[in-house]
Amino acid sequence: MLKPEPSRASHLGGAALKTNPGAVLLKLGFGLSEDATDPDFSWPEEELLRKAEDRVPFCIRVFIYQARDLPASDETGLLDPYVKVRFCGKKEKTRVHAMTTAPLFYETLEFHEMLPLDVRFGPDIIVQVWDRDVFSSNTPRALLRFPLTKCHVLTSEGSKIPSPSWENLTSICAEPQSSQILMSVALIRKRDLAERLGRSESIIPQMRQAWVEITCVGVRQLKAHRLRAPQESYVRIDVPAPNDRGNCFKTQPSSVPSGRNANFLERKVMAIDMPENPLYAQNLDLLGASSVDLSSKLPWNSEAYVAPQTELFSDSDVWHQEKEKNEESHLRTQSELLGSGLSRWTIKYPGDAGLQFRERLDSNHEDDYDEFECDVEHLELERYSPEALSSMPEDSGTGAFDPMILSGLPMIHEDLVFREKQVQFADKFPLDEHSNPFPEMINASCASSKYCTLLGSQASYKLSELPISFPSQWAAAEYIEGRE
Repeated sequence: MLKPEPSRASHLGGAALKTNPGAVLLKLGFGLSEDATDPDFSWPEEELLRKAEDRVPFCIRVFIYQARDLPASDETGLLDPYVKVRFCGKKEKTRVHAMTTAPLFYETLEFHEMLPLDVRFGPDIIVQVWDRDVFSSNTPRALLRFPLTKCHVLTSEGSKIPSPSWENLTSICAEPQSSQILMSVALIRKRDLAERLGRSESIIPQMRQAWVEITCVGVRQLKAHRLRAPQESYVRIDVPAPNDRGNCFKTQPSSVPSGRNANFLERKVMAIDMPENPLYAQNLDLLGASSVDLSSKLPWNSEAYVAPQTELFSDSDVWHQEKEKNEESHLRTQSELLGSGLSRWTIKYPGDAGLQFRERLDSNHEDDYDEFECDVEHLELERYSPEALSSMPEDSGTGAFDPMILSGLPMIHEDLVFREKQVQFADKFPLDEHSNPFPEMINASCASSKYCTLLGSQASYKLSELPISFPSQWAAAEYIEGRE
């Protein structure tokens, strides 16, 4: 596809920046000058020309379903759109739809032309969206070049109509924009160009009756129109349907508390024909302002249905959605880290809190603590009021934890080792109930083991000299306090 050259004005031989200069199909070859003069080098010109010149009759059927997010043509935010299709110097167009940016066409446009047998050498189908102007000339608003290679070739005119797809539209000067058109194209081989085919079947999808509930609360911060502030505002909502079976809703004008911030507080339930297939779901058109895709509002759309009042009003659903997004992002980060040479291991204890560490495999970073990463899942603890805390018999030191669930908390490794040592000493040296157990256990142990040389016959001892594992990262005074 060609694009206008900004440096060349139209009066100097260039195309205007607001027009589409068209497209050129060509094949380029790059090589040395010696290759061009080499008699053994040959370009398959004859074969390419033969493929382009061998033509057969075709019927081209362009199925136009609907469009959405069309660019507005004036300050009202609306346009009167229709579709014009150009092909091989001929053009066909749909009927005009008034005051909408999401029209429903459901029309079939036909062309009968001689096309190359190899459709790669055929011309593009030019699809344009135009805006009808009553007091001036009509203006093109969007463009699509649809190549023949994307067309479906049907064996006969009675074959099933190909399923449509949403195609991105560009501006007339081939600049990208958010507009889309739902369409498909079929090629039907004919015996000769004069052969007449039957009329194409209707492309209106299977519909069913549904009800749309609209609650209009109000508007805020409306802008001035032609230097005049809004006095009495109202909202008009259109829900289109094929064969002009849509419906519309208009609120009562309101200036409470002001025209720029009017409140309506109106509710409307409208009967409307909705498609069975969510692909063809129409848009609810908030006139001149926005549109709402109704495909996610269809209860029979099992893949994308969103229940009423769950998008904005359910904190739990929002929280779950954010949690799922965070988990997906976390998994992607893990895969990226593993792919870049990172090992990962997970430390789990009873009552796992989800603590994960990652370390680089590169030995050059063994002492670089910045290379470590830690992901901690923050869990919400149960909170107690001051009255509830004061009513408890004693503070067990667990803070917000309920004393009844202490048994479910993970044990510290050093506490487990200390408890095992106590059990071992108690089994090895049974004592009377009136004796002081711990010093006698230590003395007896020292008298019958290698620690006798360490402590001698003295009754005093140092905790650091005992075979007890102490934590290396905690403050020693805080850990051993009350443990002697």
